[in-house]
Amino acid sequence: MNRIYYFTGTGNSLHIAKTIQQSIEDTELISVTDVLSAKDKIVIKGDRVGFIFPVYFARLPVVVQNFMERIDCIQANFTFSIITGGGLFGSLLKELNKILIKKNSQLDAGYLIKMPSNHPKIAHLQKRTNNEILQVASSKMEKIKIVVEHKKPNELVVSPMIIGGLITRFAFKKPYMQSQLGELDKVFSVNESCVNCRKCVAYCPVNNISLDKGHVEWLHQCINCARCYHLCPQSAIQFGSDTMERYLNPIIEIEELS
Repeated sequence: MNRIYYFTGTGNSLHIAKTIQQSIEDTELISVTDVLSAKDKIVIKGDRVGFIFPVYFARLPVVVQNFMERIDCIQANFTFSIITGGGLFGSLLKELNKILIKKNSQLDAGYLIKMPSNHPKIAHLQKRTNNEILQVASSKMEKIKIVVEHKKPNELVVSPMIIGGLITRFAFKKPYMQSQLGELDKVFSVNESCVNCRKCVAYCPVNNISLDKGHVEWLHQCINCARCYHLCPQSAIQFGSDTMERYLNPIIEIEELS
């Protein structure tokens, strides 16, 4: 059995995980947030074991960091990771590998894949269209599937924009600390379009939203995935004064994120 542990906000990393699953038999997809909801130590076993998730603030997302810290041991013949994001990955794969080495494991292969941005504050910096970005990602995945299928070790990819990544990492220090404290939901609000459908409550991967007596409330455990913003069917959830076209990865069904 092969196992892929993934975290996704609006479907990009799940898209990549499903692409691997469809090309390699006996591959199980496991949501990181589902595993974290259990209190047991995390023991990971499999022939091929993968970790697929986005980059947040030039770092591991807090939820992924928590997951990694909870891992007791990893038993695998081939371990790989694919990190998705809008760019500025830096040496994140090597940082992840250091964590795994402490668990008596290590990455045999690791890749960085640019995907469409879903963050309202920075999406306007994206120069290519979503379709163009997804086409490049699809081409890259064809090569990655072969590596994973044949269990071919490779040197971990480091972003060529390493200096920019370091600068961004420093610039993102404050919001990253806020994400550790769960305070990033202070930017969200709801306008009069809200129909109390409770979809935001169902979609939040960390149960950070409640709806009591018709009032949507964020509970300050936000992990910065922006899923509630993008998946609100009425576009009633606002991200401060920042706006963008609502985004769901085109091969992902909305029910897969509930």
